[in-house]
Amino acid sequence: MLGNLDSNSRITFWKHLATCKPWKCHPALHRNDVSYDKLVGFTIHADGAQMYSDDEFFVYSISSVFSSEGCTKDILLVKIPLAIIPERQMRSKDVRAAVNKVVADVTAWSLKICTSGVGPQRGFYNEAFPEKSYRHGLSGKILAGGWKGCYVAFKADLKARVQVHALTRNYLCNLICDRCLAATGDKCPESMYYKNFSHTAAWPLTAIDHEMHMQMDTPSPWSVVEGFNFESLSYDWLHNVYLGIGRDLVASGILVLIEHNVFPLGADLDETLGNVHREVRRTCAKNGLYFPCKPQLTKANVGGSDDFAVLGSRFKGATVKTLIWWLAVTSQKVSDQRPTEPILALLATCCFWMQRSIHIQDRSGLTFSRITMLVKLGSLSSSTSGRMWIWLPATFPTTACCSRFAIRPIT
Repeated sequence: MLGNLDSNSRITFWKHLATCKPWKCHPALHRNDVSYDKLVGFTIHADGAQMYSDDEFFVYSISSVFSSEGCTKDILLVKIPLAIIPERQMRSKDVRAAVNKVVADVTAWSLKICTSGVGPQRGFYNEAFPEKSYRHGLSGKILAGGWKGCYVAFKADLKARVQVHALTRNYLCNLICDRCLAATGDKCPESMYYKNFSHTAAWPLTAIDHEMHMQMDTPSPWSVVEGFNFESLSYDWLHNVYLGIGRDLVASGILVLIEHNVFPLGADLDETLGNVHREVRRTCAKNGLYFPCKPQLTKANVGGSDDFAVLGSRFKGATVKTLIWWLAVTSQKVSDQRPTEPILALLATCCFWMQRSIHIQDRSGLTFSRITMLVKLGSLSSSTSGRMWIWLPATFPTTACCSRFAIRPIT
């Protein structure tokens, strides 16, 4: 729960959090009876999980923000289930919304008690506790030796994010983003088109903060949680990088290297990709990294001459993470050997900064220093990384490898 952190580290974390916009007005951080060295922050996570064949469940869980700094690897000792509901019982949208609202209300009530640090006099439904019951014995008493807890953030992938927070703007709509006014569709203005990364793009200027969200949209059912802020809904690294832009970068990068004859060519693309797969395994083995035999790199799960390049869904996050490292090492080596080929230099730069971002994320503590944050933001958001990579078709419009890209920016 405390992640092997001492009291000074926890105090530093809370003081830093109090300076960040989503938590500046968090009630728990301004209570006179709350001591930062005995305050635990909680993140709530929601996601679907297939526990049995053809039988999926929706799981709400809670965990400490400090647990990531600990040595415990058993997920059941880190994430505590709040509710596990069979999807077959929530086929109706109304039923799902009602269930989500109840879970949100009960969690909000529990976290309010947790922040106060005092046992409640009555239950969630305002019911009296039976005399001589355990909960009756806790009424009005200090809980957990004076330790308290509060809400900090909500984690979910895009699907669960939409389901749990009832977002009207989402990845399935023409208004494709819940944090800005970017759009898609035939009637979308070019300046608001979500693939427009040129200087004419207007959607980056339309960021939606918590106050705007509360005025423009139906508030999330989880807004009843004390300290909830729309900007505290986090985007997770796994889906955004390893299963997102990382998959695009790896697939298109491998095909670019093949087109530049970096690897031995086989009779067809499948055989060539087999050579690449064996090279990845050799490089990883030399550096003490594990890379699985399966899934194999093939034309079907990488993308061929007639398809956009993107790794198939069989490649899990850990595998993509290793591939990003390998591609960064390989592309840098090839670029140094061929300094006159700008596409290889661009690929090496993109891979380096993405790998650098992952390295910083893995090695950092609970907070980033200002310089570390600038490097990390630059790695993912500036023209030296992901955006540079999706700009490549516009930079080299006559290059054959431009057909590899699933993301087509406006040129």
